[in-house]
Amino acid sequence: MSRCIGCGAIIQSNNPEQLGYVAEAILIERGKDVYCKRCYEIRNHNFQYEVDNNLHNYYEKMKIIKKEKALILLLIDIMDIMGGFIPNLDQCIGTNKVILVVNKIDLLPKDFKLTRLDKIIRNLALKDGLNLDSILYGSVKNKEFVHKIISKVTKIKYPNKSNPFTKRKVRFNNCYIVGHASVGKSTLMNQIGKMYLEYKTDVITTNSQFQTTLDFIQWPLDKDSFLIDTPGIINPHNFCAYLKGESLHIVMPKKYIKPRTFQLQPNQTIFLGGLVRLDFKGNEKINVSFYVSNELYIHRTKTIHADEIFRSQVTKLLVPPFTDEEKEKIDNVKNLDFEITKPCNLFLSGIGFVHLVSLDAKVTIKIFKMIDVEIRNDD
Repeated sequence: MSRCIGCGAIIQSNNPEQLGYVAEAILIERGKDVYCKRCYEIRNHNFQYEVDNNLHNYYEKMKIIKKEKALILLLIDIMDIMGGFIPNLDQCIGTNKVILVVNKIDLLPKDFKLTRLDKIIRNLALKDGLNLDSILYGSVKNKEFVHKIISKVTKIKYPNKSNPFTKRKVRFNNCYIVGHASVGKSTLMNQIGKMYLEYKTDVITTNSQFQTTLDFIQWPLDKDSFLIDTPGIINPHNFCAYLKGESLHIVMPKKYIKPRTFQLQPNQTIFLGGLVRLDFKGNEKINVSFYVSNELYIHRTKTIHADEIFRSQVTKLLVPPFTDEEKEKIDNVKNLDFEITKPCNLFLSGIGFVHLVSLDAKVTIKIFKMIDVEIRNDD
């Protein structure tokens, strides 16, 4: 059974509209190592495809992992740690060891203290019932960090050995790379391919759109086992599940984030584009730092004017959303109230996080009802 080398879809030559299509003439000419029509169009023309977020299909594919002795590399995005853990993942992977890879650290300021988030991440892993071996922080675009990951895999699989791709003895079977869509799984695989398997270019299809990997893609780890890239599940509680095109480009940071800090008085409001509204109340001023994409517009105003500004400026000044159609998808909002009495972090899934400092303040958040919002104290 041949599979597309870019996304893992089963190759077929019968229906150009179905996944895995490759023209029969191309198969005859190039053999089994080919890209399907979908991958070709994504890689060469940045074609935008509709994604399939069928959770049942995802879990059906993933549950085979718990039947074997495997090692799991679970990738999460530092900009979405609360939404980065896959619900019920323990039912798919069982008690297999997990190395938690916290990716995209390069987006944060160099003086950012990861200890502010490390305890939260560890507690989330424990809450989800994961057999956590270790946590690694870095960027999978960085070769030194990728080498650190492989060294960790090596230490577990081959004590006192240096390169798993050249050794024979098996301590566990396969190593699976798991995580939500667009956290960097395929980027990690491509880095490993070039660093350890002598691939000249990126083999697996990557793109700013979600779900470029459709099925398992396996590369040899040793004679008897594989390193396996898995499909990405799209978190329905993340803003990115409801945005497309330019909106996605804006909310997903691509480079170093410059925190934007405001000292706010009671009865002031902040808009994050037209996606999130934060009303500040209480008896004390509040210091607010936004760790979000540099491209996301932040608008400050008095709360008394906020309703009219949103009504008149959403899809215009307050973007994203850019269209009425996109706005309608996220129109059904919820109100969440929080009291701030000590330094804390407010996590907005798909947007980033906000650091709040006050001794006596209140914040009301208006946000699409499907989006996860969590608050955690610094200590």
